Amino acid sequence: SSNHDLFPKLIPMVLQDITLTETEDVKGLLFLLRCVPLLYNVNKTKKTCQKILLWLGKIIKRLDERIPQDQTDKNLIIAKALVLEITSLLICSDSTNTLFAKELVEKMTPSAQSFLFQNPTSVWTMRGTFYFLKAANSVNLPNDLFASVDQVFDALSPNLRQCNHYLRLYTLCVLDSLPKKQFVVNHADIDFTGDLDEEPSSSLSKPGSVVFSGSC
Repeated sequence: SSNHDLFPKLIPMVLQDITLTETEDVKGLLFLLRCVPLLYNVNKTKKTCQKILLWLGKIIKRLDERIPQDQTDKNLIIAKALVLEITSLLICSDSTNTLFAKELVEKMTPSAQSFLFQNPTSVWTMRGTFYFLKAANSVNLPNDLFASVDQVFDALSPNLRQCNHYLRLYTLCVLDSLPKKQFVVNHADIDFTGDLDEEPSSSLSKPGSVVFSGSC
């Protein structure tokens, strides 16, 4: 029981206001992010969930400020992916914060969208994006959150040909979370005349023979 009493006191220590100005700050953030799910699981309350979600909202803003300045630091990408994933885990596990969670997801959407297009070949990006879309679905937000679904498909399709299994897996998860693309939108827009051309052999048939269009 002593440990149970200790964990709530650790939450304010973990939810620090980090500036992320130094490389060591990012490494420290990665450590803190991995502690958050454990602390929440021990003290699952609506108040704790809101505190953590508010903190995650602040952290993602800090990351958005830092990432354009240092796109070579992979820890920044991992940190942002973890923020999106942990946000999803908390939102999906607590149905009492639906309105609060919905507003947070809406605020995070531009950040998640830019994250996807800036790092479309990153496994961490695909994983974080998948979990973010899962959170959006849990609070009944439309699955067409991102501005252009066609752009998402175009950006992620090359991932399906990569050798990294997890990249292919999470890419498929992201694509499956998006609105389904119709194979044919309007039959009237399709030009079939190109398929009706006769084969060269049929135009050279002998006199008196029956001419067939296309192959038999």
